[in-house]
Amino acid sequence: MLTNITETAQRLGLRRNGTQYEGACLLCGGTDRFHIKQGHSQILLHCRNGCDFKDLAQAVGLEQERPLLPRRAEVVAEMPTPNARAVELWGLTTAAQPNHPYLVRKRIKPHGIGVVGTEFEHAPGNVRGRGNLLVVPSYRRGQLTTLQFIGEDGTKGFLPGAPQAGVNFTFAGGDSVWIVEGFATGASLHEDTGDTVVVAFSAGQLGNVAKWAVRAFPRRPVRVMADDDDAGHKAAKATGLDWRVPDFSGLDRAPGDNDYNDYVRLRDG
Repeated sequence: MLTNITETAQRLGLRRNGTQYEGACLLCGGTDRFHIKQGHSQILLHCRNGCDFKDLAQAVGLEQERPLLPRRAEVVAEMPTPNARAVELWGLTTAAQPNHPYLVRKRIKPHGIGVVGTEFEHAPGNVRGRGNLLVVPSYRRGQLTTLQFIGEDGTKGFLPGAPQAGVNFTFAGGDSVWIVEGFATGASLHEDTGDTVVVAFSAGQLGNVAKWAVRAFPRRPVRVMADDDDAGHKAAKATGLDWRVPDFSGLDRAPGDNDYNDYVRLRDG
């Protein structure tokens, strides 16, 4: 396993606290629950939210199934580089609270995401001025790569200039793994089932994120909960994974109600 803990911490955007380094969990994204520390012969990974060690190691890029541990240089070559600007700006956020208007309207919990003021100068122009902005940390193979900003009215945008291909946010949970398009969809599915849910942020990115999820969770079933629209169906089919859509049967469904968050809100009244 990696032996240079300082280098590892820098790649993961972690801050030193005594003998360990702390920061956002690679899987669930929680900012106050993940740490690494040096063991006798390997770096120890731990998430207080209960994320599995092997899943964490695979998210970092370690191949736990190999009989011989990879050399550090081999692992580094397989890992993307964290976006220093995203790491810096994520550090300027405060913890989002359950009373944020978007969370209240969607009837979901914050799940460790952040919040900044309405005129946060680094947010994309289309979301500035739309109330306090939620900030969702977005990872690619365990590295913080970009940030999604969500206005109080639901307007969304990513950190300008940051790569978006294959980025995701993970709600850590049970053995079953679902891939969805949006944060609110993922939060509702996770809260409803307790399963692990990976957010791809768009239908167009389902395929990229599905490939990562299959590698990151090799011993767990990975499926897609698609939005019930043409784009969602097409993208879900293209992943080659088992997929399904929310069952709106018997619900007072309106135009635009197509994802699992819509389903839960209609079901629960």
